[in-house]
Amino acid sequence: MRAITLVIIFIVSFASSANDFSKEIKLADNVVQGRVMSKSSEWVDGKVVTFHQVLVRDDLMAGALGKPAQSELVITQAGGTAVHPVLKVAISQTISHQVTLKEGDEAIFFTHTDSLGQQQLVKGQNSVVAVQGMGTDNVVLPAFKQLKVSKSSPQHANLLRAEQATDVVGKAVLQQEALTLPNAKARIKQLLADKLAKQGKDDA
Repeated sequence: MRAITLVIIFIVSFASSANDFSKEIKLADNVVQGRVMSKSSEWVDGKVVTFHQVLVRDDLMAGALGKPAQSELVITQAGGTAVHPVLKVAISQTISHQVTLKEGDEAIFFTHTDSLGQQQLVKGQNSVVAVQGMGTDNVVLPAFKQLKVSKSSPQHANLLRAEQATDVVGKAVLQQEALTLPNAKARIKQLLADKLAKQGKDDA
């Protein structure tokens, strides 16, 4: 009688980022999924400041706290282009190593409250995590990966048959694909719950 083998092939040809938002959660006062609807810049104390109006689709922090969700979040950043109040010409200021927000950006935003009560992005490259596919059945975070099990290709099956005398059935391939938005939000909500639980213990 022939042996039947279940084969799982690991495909590791993708560059992968850890699906972990721990650093951003630790620094954030607000975590929302939304879209940058508009932006405006002005001179404040001798420098250009840009205000981004974000339409909030899902207020993850409010959900974790059990508070009413906000419908809009204004994110403030140094830099931008505005007319100088004295020179009356448009002047641009750029801040190096800063994430630049554009109108139409769909993302998960991690922000903190500064000394003036304004919302600013937390430090780190994942302070803004792009979301793609809104309005479709496949909404993903392309910068992050998750595992997916799928059937092996004919090439894999032929290779396995050539290497062993047994019949190969039930072949499965473990691949990586873009992290889905529901899975990302589930991870973020768990991290927020852990953070709030820890804060509760520290305050006790």
